[in-house]
Amino acid sequence: QFVTSCKEVFVWGRNFSNTQAFAQDPDLSAFNIQVASDIEEITKRCRLIVTATNSYHPLLFGHQLKAGTHAVSYTHLT
Repeated sequence: QFVTSCKEVFVWGRNFSNTQAFAQDPDLSAFNIQVASDIEEITKRCRLIVTATNSYHPLLFGHQLKAGTHAVSYTHLT
């Protein structure tokens, strides 16, 4: 069971091979996952953006978001 009916997913990561592996994960086969070429493609195409990073520096800025976009950030710093 899914929380949303959304099946189109765009992903971007700083490590392309890890991002590709995530996109091809068989456990996620119910989703149409496409790898974006850069983070700007995500901000142009998506209205819901969820970030997960352990970066000490921001990767996404408010001026990149279109009006009405909902952005959620999960940060885990150790």
